[in-house]
Amino acid sequence: MNRFCSECGQKIESEQLFCPECGAPQQTIKKETTQPQPVNPPSARKPLSFKKKLSFTLIAVLMVGLVGGHQLIKANTSPEQKVDAFLQALYAGDTDAAMAEITIPDNVRKDEEAYQEFLVEQDPDGFKNRMYEAAHGVVDDGITRIVSHEDGLELFRIKEGKFIGMYPVIQIEAMPVDVQFATDVEGAQFELADTVTETRTGDTEELGAFLPGTYDCRVSMENGIVEKALDLECEISGSNEMVLEVSILDLMVEIWTNHENAIIYVNGESTEKTVKENNLLGLIGEGQTVDLFVERTNENGELETSEVITADSGSYVELPIYSADPNEEEDSSIADDEEKTSAAVNEDTLAAFIADFRAAYENALNQKDFSYVAGFLEEGSIARDELVDFIDEIGNDYYLYEFLVDEAVDIEILDEKAYVTTYEEFNFTNHLDAVTTYNRSKRYEIQLSSDGTPQISRIDIMDTVRD
Repeated sequence: MNRFCSECGQKIESEQLFCPECGAPQQTIKKETTQPQPVNPPSARKPLSFKKKLSFTLIAVLMVGLVGGHQLIKANTSPEQKVDAFLQALYAGDTDAAMAEITIPDNVRKDEEAYQEFLVEQDPDGFKNRMYEAAHGVVDDGITRIVSHEDGLELFRIKEGKFIGMYPVIQIEAMPVDVQFATDVEGAQFELADTVTETRTGDTEELGAFLPGTYDCRVSMENGIVEKALDLECEISGSNEMVLEVSILDLMVEIWTNHENAIIYVNGESTEKTVKENNLLGLIGEGQTVDLFVERTNENGELETSEVITADSGSYVELPIYSADPNEEEDSSIADDEEKTSAAVNEDTLAAFIADFRAAYENALNQKDFSYVAGFLEEGSIARDELVDFIDEIGNDYYLYEFLVDEAVDIEILDEKAYVTTYEEFNFTNHLDAVTTYNRSKRYEIQLSSDGTPQISRIDIMDTVRD
């Protein structure tokens, strides 16, 4: 390597210590040699202790378990799994398992077997699809869905829940039917599930909330003349608010005779009750019949008996007694009365009287004012008392009656009274603007004064069809 003198700039060799030109001393550069450093051989790795090996193994097992558990929980909390568990138990007839998959609000009465039968009556594929659709929607957005029966009744409320605070799940909550009860006979007892109510006409009774289905129910009376109780079937469905109408008159026999103090006999045995005391007999079951006649002692101390008539439930039976002596004073007075009233009243006047009453009654109901019909009703009569109570207890909720058809289909004129059977149609609109159409047959008992002036003493509903 060439160098230059630091004094004169003469080129000099790298090993020269003095400049050959000027003799100036020169610095030399020492080469440093790098000694290789000794390399230590790698130390031998100490083997893991048993404790550390066990710890690592446990951690690995735990991680696998967590991942597997997560997947298992996800699978078991999926909406399909919940719906499938419910439907499979339901259609397999395992009522206990099916009911374990749903929640039922407090104070809801139920017959689990009737509920199961009601649910499986609908198309299974359509039911399953509606449940799936609602369940997936709830998991997607958390918004509660309603699942309805194929007939429109709301069955379930599908809601979101959480499993151990992090996994979304669905909850299936049963939706009940709020049931009211209405009937046409006072003083009977009606039993449904664990509820017992005393019947009264002209009003509805709150029975409470029930899961839908066909329930065993019972009607009982304390008159003890025929059967004291009848077992029926009551269907709760169609709407989440319903009125359960039971016509007790359809389970009884109504008796008329021209001698109200005559004793009633049923199947040959005396009831020790007069027709005036109790002209309704029952309860009489479907397919059951009774043999009826009435008997009295006349003024001469002689027994007089009507003919024997076989009657079934819902019948109206006439049991007139004809005196053995045609010249008896009573028969003569009856004939005189008939002659007097026949001149003052006939079928046309009675039909017009009932039509006028119905027009007045429509106003009385819609105006909540009994005075519209007061003049048509006999003082102290059953009909008057019932209509006074009915109109007084209507309440302040909006409603509307629209009478569509009022037709007298049968008229019978006797000595001091007449009977008019009618066919009536009307619409009833409640406070929810729901319209119900009623078709009814009624029987009006009309008292006739000596001048033939009619007044209604009794109104019996013979049959009702509600649409």
